[in-house]
Amino acid sequence: MYETLFGTDELKLNDEDKYGLSWANLGFWDGNHSYSKAGRNLAIELGKSLKLSKKDRVLDVGFGLGEQLLLWHSFFQINSIVGINPSNIQNDYAQSRIIQEGLSDKIVLNSGNSRDIIQFDSNKFDKIIALDCAYHFDTRLKFVRDSIDLLSEGGAVGMIDIFPTEKILKWPQKIIKSMIAKFFHINKKNLISIREFEKEIENIKIFKPEITDISNNVFPGFCDYFNRKIIKDKSGLKKMKITSMVLRYLHNRDYIRAFKIILNKRI
Repeated sequence: MYETLFGTDELKLNDEDKYGLSWANLGFWDGNHSYSKAGRNLAIELGKSLKLSKKDRVLDVGFGLGEQLLLWHSFFQINSIVGINPSNIQNDYAQSRIIQEGLSDKIVLNSGNSRDIIQFDSNKFDKIIALDCAYHFDTRLKFVRDSIDLLSEGGAVGMIDIFPTEKILKWPQKIIKSMIAKFFHINKKNLISIREFEKEIENIKIFKPEITDISNNVFPGFCDYFNRKIIKDKSGLKKMKITSMVLRYLHNRDYIRAFKIILNKRI
């Protein structure tokens, strides 16, 4: 499943070498610019809010094609990065980039999904990251709970995540499952509102959450990008073009929202 769902199709979207050529997220859009810049912007937006610094030990869960791993090192000067990702195709590509950049001693990759992070030692990481992928996890709440023991004192989890709104959650469950869960390969247990997620975090009593709605900087820019003639005429992007149309429909009707989530572990 992972090889068909998480492949290398996004490489065809990346269009500016100076911003990175293997981004695989929805991007953070602040103008009429390239996909590569938007992908980089989203990672920087999360990294800055997470207050990444060179002293941090970082775990990146679901790193995709690996461009963000290189950014954590180059932009934030992180020298200790561990990544875990379920797709062997993506992992092989990311590993080739890491070797090419001479960073094998600083960035270590593992094959596995979000449930596999329990293999790591306690207090091993200062920051744990899930950049535009936690909605695929089994489940995001389990991921958050499993992160607690892995984090050092005062550590934090940083996520860019997508949630259905309460408006669509009022629909019959059968419609939600067929329209969102199946199309986007989301575990139905992740189909909760941001309010319900906040309540669950409050019940854990370990984290102090900072949640910011970034929907207007994510969905319109990503969807408009696929209306550009140069992209419309580009072959091999069927999956992403359909995704953009579905996202536009859902966002315009206020059925989904995107959030930047920082969970600071209480001291």
